[in-house]
Amino acid sequence: MGVKPTESHTRLAVFALLLGILAWYVYVPVPVEFEEPWKLRLVETTGRTIRHLAVFGEFLGLGDSVKIARTLFNIIQPNFLPFNSNITMNDTNIDGVPVRIYRPITMTTNRVPAIVFLHGGGWTIGSVRMHHDITKTLSARLGIIVISVEYRLAPEYVFPTPLEDCLQVTKWVLQYGQDLNISANRVAIMGDSAGGNMAAVISQILTEENFTPKLKFQALVYPNLQAIDLSLPSYELSTAAMPAAKTVMAMFTSFYLKGRLDSAFMEAMETGSLVPHDDETEIYYNYVDPVTLPTDFEPEGYKWQKPGKVNITLWNEIKHIMLSYRFSPLLKHELKGLPPAYIIAVKFDVLRDEGLLYTQRLRKAGVPAEFRYYEHGFHGCFNLHEIPGFKASKEAMEDFLIYAKQHL
Repeated sequence: MGVKPTESHTRLAVFALLLGILAWYVYVPVPVEFEEPWKLRLVETTGRTIRHLAVFGEFLGLGDSVKIARTLFNIIQPNFLPFNSNITMNDTNIDGVPVRIYRPITMTTNRVPAIVFLHGGGWTIGSVRMHHDITKTLSARLGIIVISVEYRLAPEYVFPTPLEDCLQVTKWVLQYGQDLNISANRVAIMGDSAGGNMAAVISQILTEENFTPKLKFQALVYPNLQAIDLSLPSYELSTAAMPAAKTVMAMFTSFYLKGRLDSAFMEAMETGSLVPHDDETEIYYNYVDPVTLPTDFEPEGYKWQKPGKVNITLWNEIKHIMLSYRFSPLLKHELKGLPPAYIIAVKFDVLRDEGLLYTQRLRKAGVPAEFRYYEHGFHGCFNLHEIPGFKASKEAMEDFLIYAKQHL
């Protein structure tokens, strides 16, 4: 005669089932050499949950998934200063562009340095609020003014609108920063990921225009510097750990350049069939040649692949942007005279190799360039030096603060 299940047995079975589902959802494979796997799983699960909720929200007719994702990311991001903070923050605008300005409470009559900060997020989902932990730390620890730019986002506003917003603010700060008690000769630009892309481009534009005052330095945190070759070793390494890495990069690029998810464009980017390897593009491919990268940057069995059969119609439609330094700063021919660069790269990131390739080109052009590489870092970790407080995140922040104190 069998044992009749009781109500408590049923509850226990349901609990065990739910616990198993939760464990399955939270657990993601993490490279064995990563120092803090469960912190990374927590961050990855949070991001994945927001993406799923955004898609589900769009399915329910609650709005566009990109806008829902932006809202959810902003909700989970703390947006306040500690009660004993030594800085203030103010949401305002500069020359018509929304910004958040952080400044020391004990401002002296002497003008102080400033950093113009451009947030990341694939030109699509970032915000000054999402990067509040970075910008408040910079202002509080360095005793400087930080201007965080709330530039317009794709897909509503495509290239070059976000870049133009950031350039407009940067020029205003250099020209009229004294109105904010800023020392115009001690202004730097900084950005992470897509923000790093635009910080590098703006440094190039200002140099090309011989704009004065000049930037003190450009700080590029795991910057996106090119999109003609998604087969670099860092792409292969990251794709092995994160299978969707190339798709995510193609998605953000499609939003930024085309204002929509263009499946043909994305597939061509991911498969290496967007940019031909011919006489016109040869010099650009030389700029992204992985031959100069350290051998330990290459995953086992790595072999660079030449582009496959190219959709010429698609290429002719987009090549004027793909090869422009205003989108791909790594591809600019002339780099002499640029501001000194501080470049951060992390191991678990498709963009790692671009940072080092750009550092090499800058040094070759005579530009002082400091390259900081964090073996246990991952894309986005610079924003997580407080919560959940990754070791690599804290180390990267402390290293940059030392550099900024010395060079700003």
